[in-house]
Amino acid sequence: MRGLAMTNCDQIRDVHNSFVRPESFLADESAKRAATEDDDLFHFISYVPVDGRLYELDGLRESPVDHGRTEDWLESVGPVIQRRMAEYAEGEIRFNLMAVIGDRRKMLGERVSTIDASIGRLLKKLEAMNISPSSASTPAGGAGAVEDAEVARLRSQIGRLNVERADLEHLVELEHGKRARYRFDNSLRKHNFIPMVYQLVRAMAQKGALAEAMQKAQQNPSSSG
Repeated sequence: MRGLAMTNCDQIRDVHNSFVRPESFLADESAKRAATEDDDLFHFISYVPVDGRLYELDGLRESPVDHGRTEDWLESVGPVIQRRMAEYAEGEIRFNLMAVIGDRRKMLGERVSTIDASIGRLLKKLEAMNISPSSASTPAGGAGAVEDAEVARLRSQIGRLNVERADLEHLVELEHGKRARYRFDNSLRKHNFIPMVYQLVRAMAQKGALAEAMQKAQQNPSSSG
């Protein structure tokens, strides 16, 4: 039922279909055939931890595969994946390995918020001692060595937290930069370049350069791209 719910979700379907590569020619539906054992079937297999056990989810199997108990599932899944890859012919390299994780921007933002709260608590402690966060003066009425040490400790903690906060903000900016690159890359994946290629080939033909380019490409296929 979850699969049906995802299949019937307009937003998921629209995003998925938006990545379909444009085709210059329509395939002959009558020429399609069912896959056989000799065909290469490419699909994704998921490995997930559930209640302290490692499960393999393969759509070509009737049910999940239980790979046993695990304390650290990331440590346990490595050998399982290696065994699965070893089932294929030696030299086979057509594998993709991806990890599904949360949005790092959100995770880093939560850490920044935690640091801000910690800094706020430390500043309140300084205020309770009548100490300015940036002041070098001692509390009103004079402070003993113990109180001076406490003030120094609090300021040192605030300084370390501010450094950590700056590092996290830098990481957040890097994540925003990644998203900008992803949007650009996705726009290229979804863009239809066929009309541009058609006009380019047509212009080359009109200038008499197409035949020579094709001949060179046939002679040296490795550099034709």
